[in-house]
Amino acid sequence: MATSDTAKYRKHKGSYGEALNRYEEKFKSELRHGNIEEEWEDKLKKWKDALSQAADLAGMSPSKEATNKLTFVAMKLATKSKQMHYKVDLSMHNDLNLFIFALCNGCFRHESSFIKKIINVISTILSRPALYISSCTIGIHRRARSINSWVQDESNTDIGILLVCGIGGIGKTTLAKFVYNLNFGYFESSCFLANIRETSKFPNGVITLQKQLLSTLLKHEKVNISSVDEGIVKIRNALCCRKILLILDDVDEPDLVEAIFDIKDWFGFGSKIIVTSRHKSLLRPQLGHEVHEVEILYTTEATELFNWHAFGENNTSEGYYKEYSKEVIEWCRGLPLALQVIGSSLAGKPKDVWKSAIEKLRDIPTNKIVDKFRLSYELLDDDHDQNLFLHLSCFFEGMKKDFVVRILDKCDFYTLVGIQNLIDRSLVTIEYVNEITMHQLVRDMGRDIVRREAPVDPGKRSRLWHHTDSYNVLRGRTGTEAVQGMVLDMRMIKNEKYSSPLIPVRQNAIAFFTWSTKGNSSLQDVRTDAFEKMHKLRFLQYNKVQVDGSFKNFPKGLRWLCWSGFPEDSIPIELPMGSVVSIDMRYSSLKQLWKGFKVLSIHIPVFLSSPIHLCLGKLYFHGLNFTPY
Repeated sequence: MATSDTAKYRKHKGSYGEALNRYEEKFKSELRHGNIEEEWEDKLKKWKDALSQAADLAGMSPSKEATNKLTFVAMKLATKSKQMHYKVDLSMHNDLNLFIFALCNGCFRHESSFIKKIINVISTILSRPALYISSCTIGIHRRARSINSWVQDESNTDIGILLVCGIGGIGKTTLAKFVYNLNFGYFESSCFLANIRETSKFPNGVITLQKQLLSTLLKHEKVNISSVDEGIVKIRNALCCRKILLILDDVDEPDLVEAIFDIKDWFGFGSKIIVTSRHKSLLRPQLGHEVHEVEILYTTEATELFNWHAFGENNTSEGYYKEYSKEVIEWCRGLPLALQVIGSSLAGKPKDVWKSAIEKLRDIPTNKIVDKFRLSYELLDDDHDQNLFLHLSCFFEGMKKDFVVRILDKCDFYTLVGIQNLIDRSLVTIEYVNEITMHQLVRDMGRDIVRREAPVDPGKRSRLWHHTDSYNVLRGRTGTEAVQGMVLDMRMIKNEKYSSPLIPVRQNAIAFFTWSTKGNSSLQDVRTDAFEKMHKLRFLQYNKVQVDGSFKNFPKGLRWLCWSGFPEDSIPIELPMGSVVSIDMRYSSLKQLWKGFKVLSIHIPVFLSSPIHLCLGKLYFHGLNFTPY
């Protein structure tokens, strides 16, 4: 070490003294409690003493042979780090820097001694355990690429914050672990706080998380924290402007991480904080964070993942199995959890079990998958958003957003803000031409929630979206006041249990999903008295349904009447229409709307097939829009 450098160390001059002065001023301005200030004054004194002691070390250059051995060990380290799939930057580890500094100043006189010390330091660095990830990581490299690039980007030295979001089961935690394993060697310290949502529910759960983080920052020293506020102060002190990689996994409440972001200025430059959540709007915009939405698997990746779990190392499906495998893979729509769960459940099973299992999936999704999605539903703020989600999943998925808002606003929903809340939870997306869409498994989860309201008595459910259930309720007159909406397409009904693919087919005439079937069967018509107890009925989606009898006692709260293929030449005059918001009568036999007088006091869009010769009869209205289809 040069004499001038030694003097700067000893007298705390130059850049060293300037750095110490800046920290001293920062500590005094930030810390207001006397005992904490004394603690930092003590730390500053220790730093100054350490610099003075370093200046007093006897100077001595290592031999050429020693230098060559040091280089050899470093090369071995680089080779090992590549094999372990994560990188180590020696210049970023203070312990190794201090050791090399001492080495160059003659602290270790014998080559065998300093080589052992090098190995010990390297072992300490590499001993930070990587997180466990399943050996089957199909598609993970592609999906983690952008997150990994963000972590390794050194062009911006600010503290980076990234929110990784997506629906349950899409692989947020697995991606975060993968990125952590690739990059934690770049940082002076790293910590992966897992299951924050669950841990925070336990007594002193937040303090438990604080202890875990603090213990990692202090290299696994035993820590004591008696309150959340005390934990915040201790974490801030332990950060000490170090470059840190911090993963906060499965966060649902912003309050749980706000304290971390309040002290983010104490993180060292280049630190990275990753938060995984189902909630896209979890963090305050003022944080200036970035958002990454996790992608589903490509079809080729989904096929490989399913085959790996269903067929093992052979990873191939043939003949009968190939046909059903393709069906299940399409139904899973690229969701890793579903592919893994269903693939594993079918592994080693005979053909007849595969067939039976797939038939069951049509009506009752696998509990493990449903429960994963249901958590997002249960975490919605209130029953308003929950009911809105159930309406969308049962009746309105795939429809234009403006149309849905018009109808549901008249059902006492705050539809726009509710839809946005569902988008933030990754339960709903707005795609294509402003259509409300959702992952098929998310939709099935919503429908399964409704099914569980009354598993053996459909008439007591709030929504009837399955055609067979709707038909049986009407034929048996078992409908109750719980029913708010009903879907029935008579073409989908057969006297015997039908066989159909899992993949929904969009009908041209009506904007809801049904299941395709083979052939038709002769069925009895429905009578109007089957509706008498359904006082809360709001939505009717009918196709080719013949209803006989008087509509005098029909539910009066109907908001949306969608009756494609209506068989009569006019709408019955006694059908209550005072609350209707939209009438959809495409592909019907209508020749006139009503016979006699009909008063409508609201602006109603009426959807009709074109061309059609229509006599309005005597109609008094404030507004009536006819939209040919």
